[in-house]
Amino acid sequence: MGIPLTKAMFGSYCELICLLMNIGFNVIVYTVGIFVLTYKKGEKWFNSRMIKRMLNPPLISCVVGLVIFITGFRFPSFVNEGLGYIGDTVVPLSMIIIGIQLAGSNIKRLVNRRNLFLCVISLILVPAFTLGVCMLIHASSSVAVAMTFGMAMPSAAITVILSDQFDKNTLLASEGVAITTFFSMATLPVWAIILSYILL
Repeated sequence: MGIPLTKAMFGSYCELICLLMNIGFNVIVYTVGIFVLTYKKGEKWFNSRMIKRMLNPPLISCVVGLVIFITGFRFPSFVNEGLGYIGDTVVPLSMIIIGIQLAGSNIKRLVNRRNLFLCVISLILVPAFTLGVCMLIHASSSVAVAMTFGMAMPSAAITVILSDQFDKNTLLASEGVAITTFFSMATLPVWAIILSYILL
């Protein structure tokens, strides 16, 4: 959801920066993230099982996508269109999983101190810190805007899919995504207004 929102609010150049950020995010999620989810105490850090799990289709797709971006290679339009349709299903499918997991949860449990603290950190403090760092290192306004707006997005729905895939606490992941998505409806417009002044 971050990439189309960034394009709609700040244009194609900021969208490109957001896409590059997303590649880095996916690489971390499908390597470090999978390691954290599957590591067992006493196990060697890099064994054949761990390496096999890290060499997964999403990670390979990120590497291929980066190579295509660097080399300027272009697929035929019908291939790009088909891949676009496949990519567009990720967020709806993730939201369906989130809805299924939250169907049996208590709303009062969802809005609790832990989850509200999570929202403050992820929707306010992290993007504010990102903006501060960008200003400190004198990053261009487009880079500062794209990175800050990207960091202001709610928790990624992929966390729910990975939690389900590796038999972790899917309900907790669903709650995190749901509560940050809900409160981001209030925080994202504020960040958009603040960042619009930076681009002026």
